[in-house]
Amino acid sequence: MPVGLRVTQVSVWAIDEYDGRILIQDRGTQHFRRYTLPGGKPEPEDRDDPLRTAAREAFEESQIHIDAARGVYLGYQMVAWDVAGVEPFAQLRYAVPIIGYEPAVADPDSGRTYRRYMVNVDRAAEILAWGEPGARQAAAAKRAGQELGLRVDDPAPDGYRDGE
Repeated sequence: MPVGLRVTQVSVWAIDEYDGRILIQDRGTQHFRRYTLPGGKPEPEDRDDPLRTAAREAFEESQIHIDAARGVYLGYQMVAWDVAGVEPFAQLRYAVPIIGYEPAVADPDSGRTYRRYMVNVDRAAEILAWGEPGARQAAAAKRAGQELGLRVDDPAPDGYRDGE
């Protein structure tokens, strides 16, 4: 875990426990970054538990249930901007199994409903377009999925999962 850095985001590489695909949120073409992972900022009700943040945000944004008890910490990325008064901060990443889906509804923070694009972990970094940091995260998520016994080496074909 980062020492001396404020955690501003917890995101998950959410892996379907049955078909081995990663959930990527499709926020639509109107968004600057169309694709992203479920995640968000810690809230007081999370009681400084990053996996509670991850579970809450994954449900709010993508209506998925994750098995936080089996979550694997992948690491963090430090973000530092050249802006006066803005201290560097950390964004945590976990790999977690998806254990259930609910019907898609609007995210309470944004008011938008995101589509659930389910993809092969090997393609996820390309779709997210996060460069080398994204490629390293995808590789770590794949190793975590293998350790968890998930089907990441032989996932179902890419596609949307908008229903339950």
